[in-house]
Amino acid sequence: MSNFITLMDQLMDDPFFPSSPAIRRRMSTVPAVNVDETDTSFIVSMAASDIKPENVDIEVSDKTLIIKYQDEEKREETSKNLRQEFVRFSSFERSFTLPKNIDADGIAADYAKGILKITVPKSPEAQPKKVKVSSAE
Repeated sequence: MSNFITLMDQLMDDPFFPSSPAIRRRMSTVPAVNVDETDTSFIVSMAASDIKPENVDIEVSDKTLIIKYQDEEKREETSKNLRQEFVRFSSFERSFTLPKNIDADGIAADYAKGILKITVPKSPEAQPKKVKVSSAE
């Protein structure tokens, strides 16, 4: 009977099985993202309450914004029958294609209250122009 249970667990953990635990685990490890646009920038907000900001890498390569995170918490626990070295390991990578009208040198990021916020400014040419109407009176 225990072989059957093990076989069923393996089948259910198959990534091709629609509601498999493997798919749910993979989906739950990638933070949700909102992308907003203003007149002057794009703002990427990532819900990432359990991250350490010092472990986030943000880069722009070929008009792609890449956000990477990797954290390893090492702790050794030993008991009579158990040895566990890696208690927690979490990582994710998200990438977004950027439009041509951005200023890559002006990208800024901050982390507060569990939200990683990345501001991608638009190039000055892409920002709206305001024209003042003069009066001939």
